[in-house]
Amino acid sequence: MALIPSGDKRTTSILLTLVALLVGYMGYSGTGLNYVGLPGVQQTKDSIGKVRKRIDSLHAQTDSAKKILAKGSVADLRRRG
Repeated sequence: MALIPSGDKRTTSILLTLVALLVGYMGYSGTGLNYVGLPGVQQTKDSIGKVRKRIDSLHAQTDSAKKILAKGSVADLRRRG
């Protein structure tokens, strides 16, 4: 390979370490991976948090509807909604 000197093991080790760190950063942050359609770890965590909030909101709405149905009828539920 022209980019990696064949005789100097120390230089090769440093270069490979830098490349590994760059790839690790890209995998964590998603920088550059967006062009391929892959999210990074941080982006995935953020989207999981948003989905969890939405699920909690839907659970609260369902629980509220169950309470209203326990007290009255479907018509009462439709009037309130």
